[in-house]
Amino acid sequence: MTESGGLKTTSVNDGAGRIYDLDALRAFAMFLGIVLHVALAYFEVPIWPIQDSNRWEGFGDIVSAIHGFRMPVFFLLSGFFTAMLWRKRGLSLLVKHRLNRIGIPLLLSLVTVIPAMTCVSMFAGIANGINTPNDGGIIEEARKGDIDSLKKRLENGVGSVELDNIRDKEFGMTLLSWVAIHGYIDAASILMDSGVGINSKNRDGGTALHTAAFLGRSELVELLIKNGAEVNSLNNDSLTPLDVAYADIETTKYITDILSIECCESDAEIKKLRNDRAQTIDILKRNKAVHSPKDAKKSDESEEQSVPSNFMRSYLGIVYSDFAAFLIFASVFHHLWFLWYLLWLAAGFVLFVKVTRLLRLSVRLPHWTILSPVNLVFLVALTSIPQIAMGVGGSNPSFGPDTAPGIIPLPHLLLYYAIFFGFGALYFDAKDETGRLGRLWWIYLPISIFLIFPIASAITYEVKDQGAIQNLIDSNYYRPLSVIFQSLYPWLMSFGLIGAFRKFLSRENYAIRYLSDASYWLYLVHLPAIILFQIPMMFVDVPAVIKFVFVSVLVVGLFLVVYQYLVRYTWLGTTLNGKRERPLVE
Repeated sequence: MTESGGLKTTSVNDGAGRIYDLDALRAFAMFLGIVLHVALAYFEVPIWPIQDSNRWEGFGDIVSAIHGFRMPVFFLLSGFFTAMLWRKRGLSLLVKHRLNRIGIPLLLSLVTVIPAMTCVSMFAGIANGINTPNDGGIIEEARKGDIDSLKKRLENGVGSVELDNIRDKEFGMTLLSWVAIHGYIDAASILMDSGVGINSKNRDGGTALHTAAFLGRSELVELLIKNGAEVNSLNNDSLTPLDVAYADIETTKYITDILSIECCESDAEIKKLRNDRAQTIDILKRNKAVHSPKDAKKSDESEEQSVPSNFMRSYLGIVYSDFAAFLIFASVFHHLWFLWYLLWLAAGFVLFVKVTRLLRLSVRLPHWTILSPVNLVFLVALTSIPQIAMGVGGSNPSFGPDTAPGIIPLPHLLLYYAIFFGFGALYFDAKDETGRLGRLWWIYLPISIFLIFPIASAITYEVKDQGAIQNLIDSNYYRPLSVIFQSLYPWLMSFGLIGAFRKFLSRENYAIRYLSDASYWLYLVHLPAIILFQIPMMFVDVPAVIKFVFVSVLVVGLFLVVYQYLVRYTWLGTTLNGKRERPLVE
């Protein structure tokens, strides 16, 4: 046995040492990722290739809760193990280790797992079309604005699907969006009276207010707002209804041609559209509508802005500009983006060590600065800096850290994870022999789950309801509270989980160790299989929870078998986890 940072370890084949509790926690974070990805098909936000008609709204809270702390914990542990490798094996071997364990699997995944994701996502799109429930013909009546037929259809039922879930197969637009884009006031009133969700999303993430604003349907815009439409809802391109009301004529003509709507055919029609949009923009602004950061340049230049507002607008305007957004958000690495970020952080770690050596600076801090609960104040304040820019662009959930799978790391996201990574490295050097950091785990975890998360979630979605962008720019008190609680949540969860795993899993357990070894392999390959298994389950009419459990168990069980017989003792298993010897059979 050896000692590493005061934590008991035992040597393994790679000679780096093994810390059972933290190794198990790292695997736990991996398995939670599988749980999160399975759940995405069964809750309301349309961000997954499979959108099953059987859903459970509780999955929304589960996904947000996991998303809010899982990757921060993982990056903290990555920083810890990076520092451990450096201290025990030196900088050169650290670089070699990271390239072998992270770089090679990432490269292999780019030509195997990620192309497989593209293929199964195509099949998922086909399956979604096949599985679209019978709407009884009401879509066509909504497109025509046929009031009498629409009333009759609503009275007689709309087929095999709930009214609020009806979307046309071709464009994925809701009933209310179709009548809104045409400006059918009476039809919109009938649908709203019949219980259609006024903020239901189209396939592109837009709402009926987006479609009405796009063609300047001012009367309908006013009606929708009076009935509770969210004036600052973001579509999948991070555009608000106010943004789309500024669309240029060429774009408008292109989209209306696709939708078979007559528009912009003559100078008179273009002039009318501009007048209608001017009225629509006036109505939206009077109701506190704002531009997204992506289109912040369209904001009224006469509005007074503070220096932080200008800085944030400029930063987000650059990040979400078309060219930068393509490099940052294009799905190059898909669910394995975190490996790419780890390579960047490992390179930063190496550079930092070299610079401190050159300048003869110490990288060790007094232990109490790392292990005292008081450090939460400093850590939350530091994390709040990148958290300010989170959740205000893109189609990902607004709670928790952003996701950016492109070739260029999202700057504020890289900084966010660098804070957790750096703390993990400092934690290794703090030699936490008595487990001071997580000793209050029995307080941290309940408070995080049952108090901090609900408050953070409620405040965050209050911000969303009021317009996240406006709160970000105007420093409305909701936004700072959201940032603080979202920053506190992952730190409390991290400390709580470190303490709980130390308490219960600090000794060697073969089953836990085996799952820890297998977790990396499972996470690399699980995503295409999840979608592949979710496709046939779309056609099985059972509760969403049963589908969730079935798919989760099937995927984990299948790839554990594959790991045991085709991976663990092969060159691939050695690449992922180091060499493992087959047990001797007597």
